[in-house]
Amino acid sequence: MNAFRILKLTMSVFAAVTAASVTNPAHAQATVPLVAFYSPSAGDFFTTSEPAWTCRLQGCSGEFGDYQLYGMQGHVFNPDLPQPAGTLPLWHWFSEAREDNLLTTHPGWNPADGLTRESGEAYQFVRLAGYVKPVGSTGLPLTNFWKLEDRDNAALTTARFITRYGDRVPHRVPPGYGESVVEGVLPLPSSSQLEDCHRAEPPIGGDGASWLAPANTITPWAALNSFLDGDVIRITGPIGKYKFNAEGHEVSVRGLRDLATGGAFPAPGIQKYALLARVTKGRVFVRGQGWYEANQWFRALGESGNEPGGCILYDAQGSGPGKLELGFNDGYILDNSGGAMIRIHQWW
Repeated sequence: MNAFRILKLTMSVFAAVTAASVTNPAHAQATVPLVAFYSPSAGDFFTTSEPAWTCRLQGCSGEFGDYQLYGMQGHVFNPDLPQPAGTLPLWHWFSEAREDNLLTTHPGWNPADGLTRESGEAYQFVRLAGYVKPVGSTGLPLTNFWKLEDRDNAALTTARFITRYGDRVPHRVPPGYGESVVEGVLPLPSSSQLEDCHRAEPPIGGDGASWLAPANTITPWAALNSFLDGDVIRITGPIGKYKFNAEGHEVSVRGLRDLATGGAFPAPGIQKYALLARVTKGRVFVRGQGWYEANQWFRALGESGNEPGGCILYDAQGSGPGKLELGFNDGYILDNSGGAMIRIHQWW
């Protein structure tokens, strides 16, 4: 491992250890994290850019009740800085009667027209959460989902319904929630490594040659240069097939056109039998797919032909480096044989 990589590893570990006690410098950043939490007792999703909450990504402590970290949703333009041109304010409202946190860009909720609203129950204005780009922009759509049973709004970029063959298949949509409205679009993460990957600049590291990811087990990537916070990787592989049952039936390593549904598959909403990847610590942003927390599977390769997977940005702040693992979107892998020949390219 070269000296730069050793230094980067040391800094990553130091950041993970000290993050809880370091003052959050969000006021100096052009964008700040938007993070979702969930309270089982209140049946409430709380998506916020408030530093006292988003610091939980780095392991800070505080009084959070039973609100559990649900996941990184992306970034909003900093509410403490002037509004960027062409953006929309994202307002945070709360209903005590419903125990419902609401994020909205709808002009009817502009707090300049009053700090309370009636929408079935009374809502009180809390704060400006930030600014987002308008619908139709490049980035991550922030969608408000609604659960009638709990009378709850959930503002998420990580959930969506995918239409395939006339059916709407949920992908990471919380149970009981239906799609309501897209409030705006969050900008893509700012990363020079991510841009290098997207522009197909020559990688700095990664695999020296292709290798087999077996179809009958979960395989960790033996990274030659380690896999650290801020690194970007891309998984590539040729057209190929493997056997997905004891009868020897073959399927593409990119899976079927049908999307997996229900709990029988590791990754509902992703092509059945497709090659998957996940990290064991932290989270990743996958271009074209969004944010995934540790142990959440995402599609590793493109959907057809020999398309590579999306560029993958690794965020290991607060957790320290973990591993990248490969598997397949198959509910029973022990009768599989063969696998996917892949090669992973790396930028840091």
